[in-house]
Amino acid sequence: SNIFLIPQKAVTRDVKGNTSVKIINESNVIETRQIKVSEAIGSNWIVIEGLKDGEKIVTSGLQKIADGSVVQIKSAAPDQQPADESQPNSPGKK
Repeated sequence: SNIFLIPQKAVTRDVKGNTSVKIINESNVIETRQIKVSEAIGSNWIVIEGLKDGEKIVTSGLQKIADGSVVQIKSAAPDQQPADESQPNSPGKK
């Protein structure tokens, strides 16, 4: 099985604590995917189940999209780093 490192801000939890991400499928349509995470490393989660190599996940604007929405993909410039990447984790954010 594949293991992935993804930004914590891309992961949401439901009331039962189940984790999920928004995936952009081949038709640029949003889908919710249940995932399993093992632990946090910096501002990222280790995903141990639920993602496949090459899949695109939504990392910002989660509150503005819903399953079935058609989106256009915008990539950050290669030299841009998210502002929160160097911030340490708060102990209560699991």
